Amino acid sequence: MLDDKFLFPFEHVAHNSQILIYGAGELGQAYAKQIMITGYCNLLGIIDRNCKSYVDTVIPVYPPYSIHTLSFDRIVVALKNPGGLPEIRRVLANEGVPDEKIVFIGKRDKIAWNLFLDGSVNSSVGEKLAWNCGTVSIALFLLTAMGGMFFIKRFIQEIVRLLPDCKIDIYITQLGNPIRCFYSDIPNINTFVQNLGSRYIQNRDQYDLAMQVNSGGFLTVDVFKPDRIPSQYVDFKNKIQYLQKRIKNDEYTDSMPRIVLFQNRRFHGQNAYTAFNYGVFDIQDKKVSIPLNVEAWKRFNSMRLERYITLNYGNGSCKDGSKIAKMWPLERFNSLIQLFKKQYPAISVVQLGTADAERIDGADRYIFGESFELVIHILKNSILHIDIEGGLVHLATQLGTKCAVLFGPTPEFYYGYEENINIKVGNCHDCCGVYMDSNRCARGMEKPECMYSITPEIVMERVKEHLKFNDTFSLRW
Repeated sequence: MLDDKFLFPFEHVAHNSQILIYGAGELGQAYAKQIMITGYCNLLGIIDRNCKSYVDTVIPVYPPYSIHTLSFDRIVVALKNPGGLPEIRRVLANEGVPDEKIVFIGKRDKIAWNLFLDGSVNSSVGEKLAWNCGTVSIALFLLTAMGGMFFIKRFIQEIVRLLPDCKIDIYITQLGNPIRCFYSDIPNINTFVQNLGSRYIQNRDQYDLAMQVNSGGFLTVDVFKPDRIPSQYVDFKNKIQYLQKRIKNDEYTDSMPRIVLFQNRRFHGQNAYTAFNYGVFDIQDKKVSIPLNVEAWKRFNSMRLERYITLNYGNGSCKDGSKIAKMWPLERFNSLIQLFKKQYPAISVVQLGTADAERIDGADRYIFGESFELVIHILKNSILHIDIEGGLVHLATQLGTKCAVLFGPTPEFYYGYEENINIKVGNCHDCCGVYMDSNRCARGMEKPECMYSITPEIVMERVKEHLKFNDTFSLRW
């Protein structure tokens, strides 16, 4: 919960000093707003790896590699918990920032006053939010990347099943087309609100139910007005009241090492979808609906893709530019394509990725930076998708496309699907979350054994098993 315990560290920054904020997320935006309100110091800009997502901000947002070009007195790190701090310090050190210029305070143990005015509402002109719709109003603040959209959607479907007479406003910090598209088939969703300037905190008291939903399976009930729930939905009211008690008594929080979370949920037989049950809800499956766009279908047809498989190389880098531990090396993908094309020359290889993705040698088509709607149709009509665990695997699986998924640090029991080709080699895997810096190999290996033990030949043999039973193909709407 982002509240007054996340006050800007005024006591560690001199008045009128020149500062940068590291992190453009919710906390970074809250820090920036406090500086803009008070004029306490001069905010030169915000540093964030995803600076391209913040093009219309009042304060400029720079990439980390621009830090050495800026003249500042302090850089304030906007992190709620200290887990990512060592990695950020490495990034700053690489840019020549001395440790004495870095300020981090995180969550305060005690605070004596409120930062925001009670009941303040910050909505755009003409924006009709859910509390004005004449029905039960719900605000959900989503804390998620692309992969988590699937788990959270299953939770939202459960909320709507229990309380069909509701309108939901979705708050999210990085509001882009994928989430609008992905949730567009839920009629109960009223609008999407970009959570710039901590709008969720300012608006939440207006709702009948306001919750933070973390894709890790954590729920926070910030506001609940049971008297606003119609009598025919008494079961829903009772569930939310019980949920509040469970959350209050639950010792597992998003600030604990994830390995503790995973082991607890393994013991209870939970996965990334059923983790939202909390002993309250009844999510038993991993199935969510995927909207299909007619215009994107027309464009897909015009691309003349016939028999093909899809691959994705990537899933991100660490803040210091190194690859995350669950990455499969690019040279392994290159070798895999060579083996595949030798075995199946009539099947095309299509690489999907972001606009700046690295190319895999030998692919027949490179489809980078395309719309989420188009990618849906490409994956839906793929014979097979090959990837590490991530958002495209979840999307393809929901569309009915089998995936060959390379698992290393990420626990298969939690993020895997039984219908996929799940590939693990050796005895060193499932270590994600041993340390707070979960993107790195827990053993500190530059070439993590779990991923480097998976050879192109191993993947190819598993792929062949699937393709020999799937030699027919037709386009699917």
